[in-house]
Amino acid sequence: MSSVSTAKADPSAVSSAAAAADSAAHAIVSQRPGTDRLVSSLMARCAASGPCRLVRNSVAWLAAPASQPDDSADDRLRHMFLVAMALLMSLGGVLWGVLCLWLDAGWRSAIPFGYVVLTALNLANLRLTRNFATTRTLQIALSLVLPFALQWALGGFSASGTMALWSLLALLGSLTVQRASSTMGWLFAFLGLLVFSALVDPLVHEHVILHSDHEEVLAVSLNVGVISTITFALTSYFVRSRASLNAALAQSNRENERLIRRMLPVPVAERLRAGEDIIADHLPAATVVFCDIVGFTSWAQNAHPIAVVDTLRALFSRLDDLTRKHGLEKIKTIGDAYMAASGVPVAQEDHLARALALAHDMLAAVHDMQAPDGQPLQLRVGMHSGPVVAGVIGHDKVLYDIWGPTVNLASRLESTGVPGTIHISDDVRRGLSASLVCEPRGLQEIRGIGAIQTYLIRPEESDRQPPLPDA
Repeated sequence: MSSVSTAKADPSAVSSAAAAADSAAHAIVSQRPGTDRLVSSLMARCAASGPCRLVRNSVAWLAAPASQPDDSADDRLRHMFLVAMALLMSLGGVLWGVLCLWLDAGWRSAIPFGYVVLTALNLANLRLTRNFATTRTLQIALSLVLPFALQWALGGFSASGTMALWSLLALLGSLTVQRASSTMGWLFAFLGLLVFSALVDPLVHEHVILHSDHEEVLAVSLNVGVISTITFALTSYFVRSRASLNAALAQSNRENERLIRRMLPVPVAERLRAGEDIIADHLPAATVVFCDIVGFTSWAQNAHPIAVVDTLRALFSRLDDLTRKHGLEKIKTIGDAYMAASGVPVAQEDHLARALALAHDMLAAVHDMQAPDGQPLQLRVGMHSGPVVAGVIGHDKVLYDIWGPTVNLASRLESTGVPGTIHISDDVRRGLSASLVCEPRGLQEIRGIGAIQTYLIRPEESDRQPPLPDA
């Protein structure tokens, strides 16, 4: 069983796994549209289904400067929503301006037309200054105050067809493009204007321009119908775009999850997710396998870089498949060296048999492979069993690694081995079947360790022998 340290550490060290996955995600998805570009494309498709291509194109053009490189797709959606609301309310302003002129309302038409002009100036300022916060505040204020002003100018609630209903769009906009805590001020402002309108309604009634019940019903119907249409259009646009955004983010999260599981062993990733601050295990029984390419340095320095990378990629892909097949954990690659271990991060009673099977298949994996110079590839393999310490390290590039004398000796056995054989320690030999042919090499001087007894296993002989002692 493993002994797990639960000491506390800097939380940034723990979150580095997710951060590294995000970085890797950007590298992987760089060959296809990124998440933000995908979301923008989906939002454009939602807008394309609307009836007005001019509004759609204008929204995209006007909202683009508000987005900064580090803005999220959700922020960009908010920018586009505010612009869409401003343009649609401007269409309503034009409608009411024309209606005021038709009713000979005189100066009153300046209020809806003024809304259109001020909105145009506000959006132009957005393109020039890229200051979304100021544009947002001014637009919500215009959308809140001017409908009340037109209502007062037209003679009050009934005489204007309850023009104040247009101000509800300002509240809808504030809820969508601002934080929830910032919307309460706009709500209080709306309620204050509503109370004020009720108090002054008798005083402004003398300015009535709609003199018949039929005209008042027409005004109410116009307001309710247009406002309902705009509300439905904006809400539909936002809901559909948010659904597309959520789908894209879910896909991104799945990709990040997949990357984390490729970078870290699944049990380790689950422990990090569960909130462990430090992953540090002592594993009393593990087997470490090292292999590298014989003569790699000599031919790699003369080969084209693409040929070198292609050779390593082809070989390591095969070794990855074999590592998964035998249930070992790939630890890392260093240059042309490949390191795997059994019994980590979860203890395995048959760790030695799994490691020996992998070592055997490693040697067989290169039987049809050639180096860029045309020479057959050969591997050296070293293997040792014993206790190891395992854990997650790093901030920028997270790594699950193992340490200890067992790792050091396995590495030395590989570097001092014979091409095409498995170089093992005496500890490994004692764990194998006595009938397995192991060729003694005598005492070998191992750098940093001293003289130890080692053995060679030749694949053609191990094929015919059981790897472990009989039960």
